[in-house]
Formats: sequence, structure tokens, C-alpha cells
Amino acid sequence: MIETVIVGAGPYGLSMAAHFRGRGIPFRIFGRTMDSWLAHMPKGMMLKSDGFASNIYDPDSKFTLKQFCAERGIEYADMGIPVRLETFSEYGLAFRDRMVPELEDKVVTGIERSADGFHVRLDDGEEVKARRVVLAVGITHFEHVPGNLAHLPAQFLSHSYRHHDLSQFKGRSVVVLGAGSSAIDMAGLLRDAEGLLSLRSDLERLANELPAPVDRASLEVNNLLTIGSLIMESALAREESRGAHFRNDFPTRDDAQFARHSVVLRVEEAAGIET
Repeated sequence: MIETVIVGAGPYGLSMAAHFRGRGIPFRIFGRTMDSWLAHMPKGMMLKSDGFASNIYDPDSKFTLKQFCAERGIEYADMGIPVRLETFSEYGLAFRDRMVPELEDKVVTGIERSADGFHVRLDDGEEVKARRVVLAVGITHFEHVPGNLAHLPAQFLSHSYRHHDLSQFKGRSVVVLGAGSSAIDMAGLLRDAEGLLSLRSDLERLANELPAPVDRASLEVNNLLTIGSLIMESALAREESRGAHFRNDFPTRDDAQFARHSVVLRVEEAAGIET
């Protein structure tokens, strides 16, 4: 019987295994390395955390994201430079190779409690007895679609978990339901000129349909429409991708044209862009 089984090979599972290894605690770890990050998060995504807060921790902090980026020649700063999904995913793979060579690329298919611990079943038919099981499975297995939408066919409805490459949506109208991190990432990454021009039309229509503001609430609505319009105009003018700003039709950074701040002004109902 093994002392501990770790289920999952994302940042938490890898970090847990590195600490067990450092303390000499017997364990086995199962999972596909960084699977959620490599297969279920959208290309072009940026981490919400700054560089200094995006480490996968080992007991002695021997292999930080900063060190990884230095070794690979990747641009890095503790704060101010967003961490790209691709960078963090590669960092996780390198952390596995350096800190958790024991990782077994197997999927756990079942866990049952026993008198002295747990029985863990693997996809290759092996059964492992363990005194303890640590679950580090992330959010990959918790896809949820509201019941009143579940009847829609797959070509019209899908969960964000299903999409790593968003190029399939190019030229299509997409509605993103939700207001959490995944929804915001999807909406940002789906931006292109066609979608921004459509948004401009929608904002102009809403502004024309709204009655004149008469109280604080209606003033706030008008202000939000104005701010949304200015953000949209800035995003349309900046034909590149930089930091949290991503354009599906301009996926790379263009320092020659846009290594500068944008100032958006609205004068007499016409928005103007200065850089």
C-alpha cells in the first residue's frame, strides 16, 4: 500500500508532489500534465495573476516562473507584463520534468473507500491501494450547462471548456453567456473588426433609443454606454494584440505602430482617437 496518491497534474498537483518529494513522503501521482491549460483554455489567453504570483511552488523555490523565462529567453516582469497561457503551460511541463519525474500519465477512473484507506482504479486496469488520496483535479470535470439550454444541438451550444482554438468562430455571431473569468476571456479573445463594428452599431442604437436621463440610475446607464463606446473605439483603432487587449484579426503585438498610450476623446458626439 502506498502512503499517498495525488490525482491531477496541473499546478496544484505538481506543487503538492514536489513538496511530498522534498519531505521524503512516498506517493504516486497520476494525470495528464497541465491538461486543462493545454487543451481547455483558449489560445491567446493571459493569466490574471502577475509574474511574481504565478509560480508553481517547490519546497525551496528553486524553479520559479522568473527563472524559467530567463532560461528560455521569454520576456518577464514581476509586475506589468501579462503572463501568456503558452508560457505558463510550458513552465508547467518544465516543472514536471525537473521537479516531479514520478508523474504517471494515467487517468484515474474510480476511487472507493476501503477499511484501511482507498482503492484507486486507473484507465489501464491497474488498482492502487493508498492510505490517503489528494484530489487536485481543477475545474476540468465540472462543465455545467443550464437545463433550459441543454436541449440545443451541439452546433449551436457549447461550453467554454470545449474550446482551445477559437478560430472556428471567425466570421460568426457568438453570444457568450456568463460573467466569470472564462466568459470574459472568451469575449475578449473573440474580438475582431467585424464584431467591434457590430458592437458600435448596437451601442449607437441603444443610445438613440434611451430616453433623456432624469435621475441617477438613468444617468449611470448613459455613462456606461458612453464608456462602452469609447472602449470599443479604442479597441477598434488598436490593430494589434497587447496584454489584456486581444484582436482575433490582429493576434500579434505591433510595437512599431502601437507602443504608446491611446487617449480616447468624445467631442460633440464624435469619438476621436489620439496616440
